[in-house]
Parts: sequence; structure tokens; C-alpha cells
Amino acid sequence: VIVIPPFGVGDTFTTVLRAYLTRLGYEVHKWGKREILAFHRLNNVALRRLHDVAERAGSTVSLLGHSLGGIYGREVARAAPDDVRRVITIGSPFAGDLRSNVVWPMYESVTGTRIRSIPPEVMARLNDPLPMPSTAIFSRTDGVVSWRSCIDVAAEHNENIEVSGSHAGLLHNPAVFYVIADRLAQPE
Repeated sequence: VIVIPPFGVGDTFTTVLRAYLTRLGYEVHKWGKREILAFHRLNNVALRRLHDVAERAGSTVSLLGHSLGGIYGREVARAAPDDVRRVITIGSPFAGDLRSNVVWPMYESVTGTRIRSIPPEVMARLNDPLPMPSTAIFSRTDGVVSWRSCIDVAAEHNENIEVSGSHAGLLHNPAVFYVIADRLAQPE
């Protein structure tokens, strides 16, 4: 399992979730990247991380991402489906307008990527169903991202699960932990 943190924070923010998954017996990996990646950097940096972990593990990898980390997870999975077992997003605004959150101006400032400059074909595929099982965890009380932008379109291998909680609190929410543990325990 690779856990990808949200925008603006590092792996320290995912420590509790990673410790929980480790106690359950999973081989858990940090994201291990200090930089906030613009979409054009995902293939250069994030795919390398996925391939390294999959090669060391000798198996496919599950990707868990919170907020922007979930968008990264979906796009990495889309680019390397043979290396990915499952994707779980947590409060990730991948559907619809990427400006349906309160941090998009900071994202543009930090990455130098203007959301309007992302190629239309990239924007169009963000909400396309993934070729592997995916679970989108969202909260109507998120407070940072619109819950409508965190749900997947109906498809054979995906699901949307609503929990109650704040955006930052989702990674410390027992209901989220339960859903993640249950989905990771499902057969491939």
C-alpha cells in the first residue's frame, strides 16, 4: 500500500493511517516525495515510485490518497494499471471542476500550473472510471472540497462511500479506517 498525502503536507500527516495499516499486516509505504507535483510531473516522478514499490513487493500495489493525493493516485493508476490492485480516494476532488475547493489558488501558485492550462483531454478523463476497483470516500461536511467533486461515476468496479467529518479529519476518522481496512481485505 502506498499512502499519498494531501496538498501542502508531507508523509507525517499520514502517520496514523500508515501505522494502523501496518498493524493490520500490510506492507505500507510513504509517498516519499517532498514536492507537490503538477500533473505534468506525475509520469516522471510518481510512476517511478509506484514501479519501485511494486517491484520490491513482487505484486500489485493499492494506492490510497487524501485530497490531491487521491487525484495523483487515480492518475498514476490510470498510467500503470498493471501495477495497481485498487485505488482508494479520501476527500479527493477528481470529478468535475478542479476549482471546486478552497485551495486551488495555492496549488496554482506552488506548482506554477494554471488549472485552465491543463489540457482538456486530461480534465475530461479525471472522472473516467478506473480499470481496477476504486473506492471514493467523501463527506458532505468536508468544508474544503465540494463533496460532489469527490464521487465517482457509476461503473462496474467502483463505489462511493459517504462518511461524516471534516476534510483534515478524514485521515483520523474511524469510519474511514474501517472502510479502508475492509476494501484492502477484499480479494484481488
